[in-house]
Amino acid sequence: MQPSLAAAIARATHDIDTIYHTAARVSSGGDRQRFEDDNVIATESLLEAAEAAGVRRFIHISSAGIYGADTAGTEIEENTPLDPRIEERGAYAWSKAEADRRVRAFGENSR
Repeated sequence: MQPSLAAAIARATHDIDTIYHTAARVSSGGDRQRFEDDNVIATESLLEAAEAAGVRRFIHISSAGIYGADTAGTEIEENTPLDPRIEERGAYAWSKAEADRRVRAFGENSR
């Protein structure tokens, strides 16, 4: 991460109790690397900054599409499995699922 961006994120998370992370690249334009940078790496950077700042709650807004078509009309909970064929659905879907995996892992390791 660029030093100026890291500093900006550190300032933004200072003295914050709860972060609502709703940002993501949603455009169909861009290659897999851009989606990874904007949706996965950026989420990971924000998680790390939140931890360093002592943020108590991190709420990540993802996409219902990461769970697959089988879940249409069913209740989705935090432990609902991700679509096992997410790779076939393109860079956006993959990046949202990967960001979600990292948020889940972070939450498990931070308890």
